Amino acid sequence: MSVFFAGNQLRQRKGIFSPSYDPDFLSWYGRVVSAGSSISAPNIVTLNQFFLDLKKNNLWTSITQANILCGTSSLAGCLIPIKGATPVNNNFITGDFSVTAGLQGNGINKWLDTTILESSFSSNPDSVGRHFFIASSSLTNPLVSNVYLIGAVTAGGTGGSRIYSPNTTSLSGQLNASTTLTLGNPILGTSPNKIGISRQNSVFYRYLNGTINSGASTIGTITTTNTIGVYATAGQQKINARFQFYSFGYFANLTTLDTVVSSMISALV
Repeated sequence: MSVFFAGNQLRQRKGIFSPSYDPDFLSWYGRVVSAGSSISAPNIVTLNQFFLDLKKNNLWTSITQANILCGTSSLAGCLIPIKGATPVNNNFITGDFSVTAGLQGNGINKWLDTTILESSFSSNPDSVGRHFFIASSSLTNPLVSNVYLIGAVTAGGTGGSRIYSPNTTSLSGQLNASTTLTLGNPILGTSPNKIGISRQNSVFYRYLNGTINSGASTIGTITTTNTIGVYATAGQQKINARFQFYSFGYFANLTTLDTVVSSMISALV
């Protein structure tokens, strides 16, 4: 069976095919088109390869929810998740979206509600772990203290699972109400940043732009029923940043995830 392009649709016919199209990519593509969006022929090839690379590198099963916030022709398309629940759009508009640069927040009222409860992270068997990952093409300069790139607020205003800015220059991370650990100083302004945290057994991995650090960190218990947000979360200040991709879920190799995501983003047109 082969796949060829006809307008905004992928059609199939018998015969030899190259490249092979991943079934989850085809399902996602169909939902993007149904949402009124489209994907250019070059970006179809790039994004299909992204799905294949996620699976080849054992990353697909690590994902609970992920969105490519670029690559499609419109805001409606970028809000269709490649896996997991569809996030609720809070105040993003068409002008906030760029096919290559991603989705721009404003630091005031724009954020995505993933609808996934933080309490789903309260049970964390060592065999599966957890991760959060963000790819950003722009972070505001300076950062604002205590804004979340991704995560949820727990009782008392502290985050049990989050990547956030504790001050105006640096980022920190926390998973499952564990100890908060420093990630480092991101590149501020219109420059790419790849930021992640991941846990495997008792080891907490921190990742920032090609550098990974690890350390022991005990696992806490989360009782909040707040949902995980991207660009912030309900009731908290939002971040002025442009994101191209986010994912969260089970343990993931953050270095490999960065390589796969960066390859996809750099090939978009």
